[in-house]
Amino acid sequence: MLIKNMNHFVKNNKYIIKRRWKKIIIIIIDFCIAIVLCRSRKRVLPEPVKKILLIKPDHLGDLLIFTAILPLVKKYYPKVIIDIVVGSWGVSFLKNNPHINKVYTVDHFFLNRSTAYSKIYKIYRFIHSYFSPLLQLRKNSYDVCLLARVSGFPNLIIFARLTKAKYIIGHSVLGFGGLCDCVVDWKYTGCHELDHMLELLVPLGIVGYNAKDLHSELFPANIDSMEVKKIMQHSGVKAKEFAVICPGAGHLDRTNAIFIDEWVQIIVSLFNIYLNVIISGTQSELILHDKIINKFASIYPEKKAQLISLAGKLSIQQTYLLFTQAGFIYTLDSLAAHIASMVTTPTVSLYLYVKPKKDELAQHLEMWRPLRSDIKVIATHAEFQQHLSEIK
Repeated sequence: MLIKNMNHFVKNNKYIIKRRWKKIIIIIIDFCIAIVLCRSRKRVLPEPVKKILLIKPDHLGDLLIFTAILPLVKKYYPKVIIDIVVGSWGVSFLKNNPHINKVYTVDHFFLNRSTAYSKIYKIYRFIHSYFSPLLQLRKNSYDVCLLARVSGFPNLIIFARLTKAKYIIGHSVLGFGGLCDCVVDWKYTGCHELDHMLELLVPLGIVGYNAKDLHSELFPANIDSMEVKKIMQHSGVKAKEFAVICPGAGHLDRTNAIFIDEWVQIIVSLFNIYLNVIISGTQSELILHDKIINKFASIYPEKKAQLISLAGKLSIQQTYLLFTQAGFIYTLDSLAAHIASMVTTPTVSLYLYVKPKKDELAQHLEMWRPLRSDIKVIATHAEFQQHLSEIK
């Protein structure tokens, strides 16, 4: 009887977990949850909805995409108070966002890409940040909690239960769906990640939207505009007379997919049109920037001063403002690609990997491509080599 019930359970639950052993473990856990909670009273969506907690501990690119749904929530629930849980790296990202009331942080060690901390410290930091905000979150008494990390571990669903939110909405494709009050349908594997985020809004009556209708949001302050203007003046660059390249990404498999010589070839082609080329990125990418500049200077020493690195000098909001002033942008599959999708500047986005998995490439591209439809996306090394030959 138990085996029969488990077979029925598996047929009625969809999972996107690829490794067989992980999937088996999650199925067993989910089946146990279903047995334990089968007699629990089903909770219903509170009315009215006054407070919503969003849980989005992801990397910055995912968080930027997620900002596209915030105006929709405010449109349908104009008086609602929205708080959000993010990684500490995402706090400055939400600065000045008018839709967010308060930001809380949980730094999960699986998602912490900082090279400044050891693995042991990351685990300690996670445990500390996990429990620190819980007391306040429980006091806040949220009507609804949305689990917005939709397609990767971890989604912090147990954390959501500990907040005592009255109604939790999430997907079940990665397991633990039995801990949600409302499990939303996963449309199909391969649609844009933002479409899966929009699925979370359906129980709230927010329907009829797709990723193509929306755009991400950033809210630079006046001081950001002044800082970008100051940097441009100091560097001697003028609006639309410079191009930007972003050769770094949070994942080394993407950063290492393009050789230094290939970046130099791109820079040379840009100098045929633009007076300056700016290399943008984080402080951790400074060594990469220096390698590119030194290689370029060894071939074109007379133009070295016109190739400018701004590694670690710009905030995310300032990077967005710089992109609005640029004449052209080259970027990897990274946060920079999603920032570029917010502006009208012509952009080429390189979705390349050292070891691409052929069966996953098209799916990944569809899920994570920039929201702006006119960005040129290059997804294979063959396409990239063809592109390099065309821009010579």
